[in-house]
Amino acid sequence: MLSLPRTIWGRVKTQAGPWNLSSKATGALDGSNKISFNALADNNDWDTSIEVVSSGGTQKLQVSKGFEALGGRMSVKPRYNFQSSDADVILGYDTDNTSVTVEASASNQKLTVAQQITENHRLTPSITSKGDFAVAWKKSLDEGNSVTTTLKLNDSVSVKWQDGPWTATLASPMSGFKTDGGVNVRVNRKLDFF
Repeated sequence: MLSLPRTIWGRVKTQAGPWNLSSKATGALDGSNKISFNALADNNDWDTSIEVVSSGGTQKLQVSKGFEALGGRMSVKPRYNFQSSDADVILGYDTDNTSVTVEASASNQKLTVAQQITENHRLTPSITSKGDFAVAWKKSLDEGNSVTTTLKLNDSVSVKWQDGPWTATLASPMSGFKTDGGVNVRVNRKLDFF
């Protein structure tokens, strides 16, 4: 029981005109004195958000802008890391049953295509410019619950089961098409006090 991670966090929300503002601070209670902070401002009328994240000595800024185009919704999300001076951008396009996402930085690019196969089944393959391949299959259940199985070739396989406030995750490393090592099991529950 003493080895369980212990954290405390707090969140504040307010509104300023058309902007929804929120901030969250999280502190570790394990003696490391680690504190993380994020601030978010979003405007639904303009389909725009701005977020600043500070965690572990790293500060990041990301801006998101969406707009209607080509019969669907396009989005642009540039991100910047102040410590490493790394920048990347996420480009997205969504229609009724399909979404396409391109994540691009100077060192790596990733293409993800998500397709709603049937009402309750969603298939999401992705590939990177380095040759990493993954595929996720999400099975929607009653009352908004779901089971998602993700296979990352030569890396890992995981199953995530969301059941109301409960989330259970089973994950195992992989070598080729065989599991390589034990299975990590993680269960958590969301608690709402207010």
